Amino acid sequence: MDDSTGHYGNFKDENLDVHPVLLYPVHPAFVNKKDDSNAAGIRASKLRAADGSDGARGIPVHMPSGPVDIQYPDGDDYQSGEKRKPEHPYPTAEIMSEEDALRYNKSIVAQMFNNGQDLSIKVGTGGPDRGGYGRGGYGGRDGGRGGGGHHHPVPNVAAGKRNYEAVTRLPSTKPSEAVMCYICQGPTVKGKFDVAKAEALGVRPGKGYGALYQGRTWIVGDRIVYPHEVMGPDRPGAIFIVVDCPSQAYVSALVNNEKFAPHYAASTNNPVHCIVHILGDNTLDHPDYRAWMAKFGEKTQHIILSEKHSAKPIIYHGSAKSQHRLNQLDPDIYRIPFYDNNPVVPGYDQDPAKDYSSTIPPKTLVALPLTIYQMEPKPLPDLSEVKRFFDHRDPESWLNKSLNRLEDYMRECEDMKQQVAQMEEAKVSPPEPKNEVLVTTLGTGAALPSRYRNVSSTLVYVPGKGAILFDAGEGTYGQLYRRFHKAVGPSLEDVLLDLTFIFVSHMHADHHLGIISILLKRKELCAKLGVKPKPLCILGPPHYYTWLNEYADCEDLGLGGVDGIEFVQCSATIHSRLGGSNAVVDRLKERLGFTDIVTLQVEHTNYAYALSLTHEDNWKIVYSGDCRPSLNLMEVGKDADLLIHEATFEDTLSGEAVDKKHSTTHEAMVVCGRMNATYVVLTHFSQRYPKIPGLAGPASLAGRACLAFDLMSVKLGQLKRLPKHIRALKVLYPDEEQMAPDFEEADADGGALSGSNAEKIG
Repeated sequence: MDDSTGHYGNFKDENLDVHPVLLYPVHPAFVNKKDDSNAAGIRASKLRAADGSDGARGIPVHMPSGPVDIQYPDGDDYQSGEKRKPEHPYPTAEIMSEEDALRYNKSIVAQMFNNGQDLSIKVGTGGPDRGGYGRGGYGGRDGGRGGGGHHHPVPNVAAGKRNYEAVTRLPSTKPSEAVMCYICQGPTVKGKFDVAKAEALGVRPGKGYGALYQGRTWIVGDRIVYPHEVMGPDRPGAIFIVVDCPSQAYVSALVNNEKFAPHYAASTNNPVHCIVHILGDNTLDHPDYRAWMAKFGEKTQHIILSEKHSAKPIIYHGSAKSQHRLNQLDPDIYRIPFYDNNPVVPGYDQDPAKDYSSTIPPKTLVALPLTIYQMEPKPLPDLSEVKRFFDHRDPESWLNKSLNRLEDYMRECEDMKQQVAQMEEAKVSPPEPKNEVLVTTLGTGAALPSRYRNVSSTLVYVPGKGAILFDAGEGTYGQLYRRFHKAVGPSLEDVLLDLTFIFVSHMHADHHLGIISILLKRKELCAKLGVKPKPLCILGPPHYYTWLNEYADCEDLGLGGVDGIEFVQCSATIHSRLGGSNAVVDRLKERLGFTDIVTLQVEHTNYAYALSLTHEDNWKIVYSGDCRPSLNLMEVGKDADLLIHEATFEDTLSGEAVDKKHSTTHEAMVVCGRMNATYVVLTHFSQRYPKIPGLAGPASLAGRACLAFDLMSVKLGQLKRLPKHIRALKVLYPDEEQMAPDFEEADADGGALSGSNAEKIG
């Protein structure tokens, strides 16, 4: 790496030459009147390089000398989430070579993705001649290439899963504010074959043309014809640039970086074809950024991607179409996901004094999903793959026209609406506080996202108290955005600002991988509004505390202290049920109005838990997480108003449910009955059931069964509606041999973008 420019080594193959350009933000502290912004940016980069934060020459790795045994204050199962302190048993730093660091990483990844095979590496050892990564090699078939060596153990991932005492923390690192831009060039394009010149030299069509075009000589009589005599000049490969500029703090470093200067229109005969701008909301408002764009000339196409300017269309039409049809059944419970098909044209503002549209290069468009830019043979934007917009407001849209072919289902919907109207007339006014508690099943699928169901997450919003998340698999923030952005009732901002409690049932990724994004969005919103985040408690397995701190090394999550993010092991609330006490849990109860927060271990993976919440307003919700049916859960959750229970498999796959330690729909219903829960919401369906699983259970419990769908929002006072939906759902989602008309028709994915829609993005 060249420290003075932030330029990393290139990548090149026969198709593409990539030049990465590293940028750091330029803060006011680095700028003075005698300095230009480029010098300030370089000085900022050098400062960071000096402290080793960018890993320019050696990767600073803080390695455990053995398994980390975390001691909790006063023997309690509590961690405040504070960053490591000197007295914590974390090791001192050791600089590890880049090669050793990469091999160390590989040793961990090999354990994570070994498909149950015997490990080809030796865990728990390290250093020269000890099966680690020193001169003795890598300890497996990959072999070692010698050099350096170290004496740190390879973490035994499997042992840590079984026993938290055996967990070895990953090496510490430091956050980096660096972003990477890329200058890319395609392969050189051969010159054109000049037929007239070839004929003049006596070359006949056929093999001679082919040989000369391929760079070989050709003999005509006693004369040798060389390729350059019949070929036009080669054309240099097309250039495109990808720019990541997340805020105005990066603008000075970007516009003054000398690596871009050779590609300005005034300096080149090969102008840049296309620049993709991945921008923060305020980046384009900076006049220096717009002036920098103009330097590339009028031939360069600029494509803008930013949260502020980009449209928010629905791109997964299958799931949205399903949601639209559910909305016909009960619009209060099955809301249309948020979308906005209109991009914001850069530069326009209601205040003419702030309108800078005239300074935007003429060839600028705001991208839509699947926008393509064609580099060869003629450079131009290609919108052929962009799907038609989802628009439920247009009565002539393909979406609404398809309802005409669902006559039986639409009759069921009308019948349901009449029943709802009667229920509304009978409602007590004002409503009891418990009836206003909102439960939203954000993700209702198992293991992996599918076309119709995202992975596990459920939100409970208690008006006037706060928001609670039961698990949050990957993509949960996107689900929150689609359901609550600009919504009537709690908005997305309300949910993030009021988020007070997150329960992590176990360490499978489909139950917790989305939490980091939510914490970062919450932190970002608070900073934007200038408000202090509310205290947030995360209750989960002990491994999750280690994971949070490991990630916090890379990006500040706001961990630590009673006014920040606090962590409590699930074992603490098992103890509280037996008469123990925990200060963090007590504060959480007070903030949310709970009289009891109880966790219990369930049969699934190691450190898997279920949760029971009892509120002072006389309601009780129980969440099973992933588990086999549990007698303890039936006892702890007795007389619950709502049981949210996994139902991964149909009853015909009970053997697979036992093997994988999940429950069937019938078993979940039995748990509901023995618990005497008023209602049970079945969720966490195997992705083999993309729409609804077969519903099995005792006939006496049929009036309690509710099927969860993604983005379904129901108040506790509305739960009585859900069992009544079952009949209509069976009409909408019949058995495979009796498919509903039109449900899987080709137009579920829209089709090509129309001309009028294409005009909107320019």
